[in-house]
Amino acid sequence: MGYTHYWYRQEELDSKKFSDAIKDIALLLSFTEAQEFPVGYNHANQIIGVFELNSKSINFNGIGDNAHETFSIEQTYNPEMDKDKVWKFSCCKTSFENYPYKSYDVYVTACLYIFKYHLGDEFLVCSDGDTSDWREGLEMVQHILGYPDWIADFEFDKEPVRVMTS
Repeated sequence: MGYTHYWYRQEELDSKKFSDAIKDIALLLSFTEAQEFPVGYNHANQIIGVFELNSKSINFNGIGDNAHETFSIEQTYNPEMDKDKVWKFSCCKTSFENYPYKSYDVYVTACLYIFKYHLGDEFLVCSDGDTSDWREGLEMVQHILGYPDWIADFEFDKEPVRVMTS
């Protein structure tokens, strides 16, 4: 059992919307690398060490004991084992147990919110946590990127009805 975030998306995400999300994530990461967020962590040294970010994908994990599963989203989804015709499933576990989750979780939640913000109903987000567990990541997005005040009204999506192929 673990603390996991889930997302469902189409096989090919809109390139403009995906690019806009990646640009916002790059800005967020560039700002937080040299800054301390109110929890007192230096994110460059304690949460994000090596991350891959380009126009087609993002991949990162925590460092050392703060690492768990790699967070990864690509513009084009390709795992062959997912046979759903519409919704492609991905997830990232950031802890063995619900609490405490690994400190890089704040970036996972921030990135998922950014993708949801740009892709809307094309990108569905669910979580083992409550929206209160996402507060720090959402506030970071709002504070650094200036996202609108309604970010406090963020709610998780319902899991989609999946249509499997044979």
